[in-house]
Amino acid sequence: MVLMACMFTTSFVVWLHTEETKLPLDTVYRTLHSAIHLLAVDTFLAIAVSLVWMYLLRSFVKPLIYLILVSVPVVLAALSLYPLIMSYKGKMGGNGPQDKAMRWGSIFPALMAGFWVYFAYKGRNALGRAVGIIQLACKILGENPALVLLSFGTLVGVCVFTWIWVGMFTRVFWIGNTLLKGMFGEDCCEKLPMC
Repeated sequence: MVLMACMFTTSFVVWLHTEETKLPLDTVYRTLHSAIHLLAVDTFLAIAVSLVWMYLLRSFVKPLIYLILVSVPVVLAALSLYPLIMSYKGKMGGNGPQDKAMRWGSIFPALMAGFWVYFAYKGRNALGRAVGIIQLACKILGENPALVLLSFGTLVGVCVFTWIWVGMFTRVFWIGNTLLKGMFGEDCCEKLPMC
């Protein structure tokens, strides 16, 4: 808590000492500042996905678990086959270093799919108990709205903290650009490659 208070205090002081002007900006600030709209859309999309996931988990636990059991090895097999096939269609006829790396790299998703199927088969008896536990947890959540409010309050808290952190992060790059311009003049972009 002390470190969090120090971080917020420092960022508040930085915020008080900087003014946004129309200076040419460094790429980090410009990238973060131009991605604010995308970050906002991603935040609302994450909240919507969590709501849909919670509804699906509460209503369709067994089909969802079995769908996950089947879809994970299928996706991993596809992730293994695609680079394997594309490695033979390279510019060098499949003999380039990138083609060979893709071929060898395609082994890992295939191994992961095999391990997934093996462990799912080995733990098939525990799967029914796990589904029962998830159903019990969803029943407890359905009967206790305070837990639902707490979970979504935590989600909103994480989103708010992330937005505050992004704001602090962009301000740090803003003040860094302003300090460089003050030290080296307006033509620092010609003198310093980082500016």
